[in-house]
Amino acid sequence: MTAPLVVLAVLSVFGGALNLPFGDSWHILATFLEPVLELETPDGVVVIEAKSTASDSLKFLLASLAAATAFAGIAAGYFLWRRSVDRPELEPELLKNAWYVDAALARTVSGPVTALAEGAAWYDSYAIDGAVEGVATGVGQGGGLLRKVQNGFVRSYALVMVGGVVAVLAFLLVVTR
Repeated sequence: MTAPLVVLAVLSVFGGALNLPFGDSWHILATFLEPVLELETPDGVVVIEAKSTASDSLKFLLASLAAATAFAGIAAGYFLWRRSVDRPELEPELLKNAWYVDAALARTVSGPVTALAEGAAWYDSYAIDGAVEGVATGVGQGGGLLRKVQNGFVRSYALVMVGGVVAVLAFLLVVTR
């Protein structure tokens, strides 16, 4: 995990150097992105993102202050944790509980999602499985009734076929009148 963080740190230094506030020649990133940041209004007016009106010396002062603050934080962390990383007295309760993010997610996401999953499981267990088992029972009982019709005698089958033809003809006579 250290290698990706080092790569990101090095690239962030070079990315920050692309837009240093030391004169107009240092604004490589802003110049590069200028065509993308232009916006044409319905009136045909081209609006470019607002530029900073702060002086270069103010920008340099703010950048130096930010860097000094970062280095002070790094130094403080080094001196506090240089002997041992296991210093519970330096870790506030908020950080020990990971900003209470896990507890908040458990309350707001895990609870409702678990309830939804349990409801879906109940629906599957009773409604879906009940419908499938009901169809299976109906087919089984229908097969049991049809088994009585199948007796193995050809004359019985012929009688059923003639009865079907008579029923179809009777239906056609009634409908076509």
